[in-house]
Amino acid sequence: MFRECEKTICWSRSVGTCLLAVVVVVASTLYPKVFHKRVNSSSFQFSFVFSCGRAGTKHFSKVFGDNNSFVTHQLECNDKPTRELIADFYRPMLQNGSFIQLEQYVINQLIPFMESNLRATGKTKYFYTGHVPFTFGLADYLLRHIKTPVKIIRVRRSRIPLALSLLNMGPEEEDPWVNANNVSKYKKRWLLTPTDPVVKLPCPPLVWNRLNRFQKYLWVVDDTECRWQYLKRRYHFDYLELQLEALDQIHGMLEYEKISNFLGIGFENKSRKLFYRHNSKEILKHPLTLCFPESQLRAWDEEYKRMIGSCQIHSEEKKIGWNL
Repeated sequence: MFRECEKTICWSRSVGTCLLAVVVVVASTLYPKVFHKRVNSSSFQFSFVFSCGRAGTKHFSKVFGDNNSFVTHQLECNDKPTRELIADFYRPMLQNGSFIQLEQYVINQLIPFMESNLRATGKTKYFYTGHVPFTFGLADYLLRHIKTPVKIIRVRRSRIPLALSLLNMGPEEEDPWVNANNVSKYKKRWLLTPTDPVVKLPCPPLVWNRLNRFQKYLWVVDDTECRWQYLKRRYHFDYLELQLEALDQIHGMLEYEKISNFLGIGFENKSRKLFYRHNSKEILKHPLTLCFPESQLRAWDEEYKRMIGSCQIHSEEKKIGWNL
């Protein structure tokens, strides 16, 4: 009798254990955040790349990464592609001057979303290599409200090749400053226009209308530099400045090591990925065409500089010229 009772108790415990396991599995599926690996948010580190695109940012997302880092090129939320988020939210909010809403979005959604990715994976270092957040006016709010260390890599590329690369991304009607009824808003390039309130290189309409398409993309490149100089003067954060072309030089491995040491994130130093340009024109099948000789491009550049002038950082008397 006692043995039968003992068997019944053991069987009940076994069933109870199985049921508990099932409950845990189901609950962890329905409520995954509760079951994330415990990670102290004070140990988080957030790193970004500052550019206007076409400067190796996707390449970085393929090369850098280790067991303690979450690396992404475009990931602002789980339920909406970046292209739709830009067209439906970032761009209209920015153009309407809805800065309070943008700041609340960063505080209540973007930063918690990034932190949730770290908690879900049990990692502490977040490396966002895309240019979207900083292009569309979120840099100030990210630097103000992220409570842990922020690191930024400023990637530069020679101005004329970069302007040409941006220009060759697609037809003129897809340029963000062109009003074309036959082009979907989701096809507009992820860049600022001279009327956006966060630009730091003013370009009056009369001047803008005199610029050819190549010169307008030079303005995109130079406004990016002006906005970078503004951030350096306004906020305190660790940064590393580098030239994209240096990665392809004979000492290129040293540049990768410099980036890795700065971020505290490993990279595939023995991989062919280092010599493979992700998102290149060849991969995208966008022909990089020099429609005009280099001498003509440089002449247009000089003409553009005379028309645009230098950018001025708010209340500072010092103007930022072209030697940076």
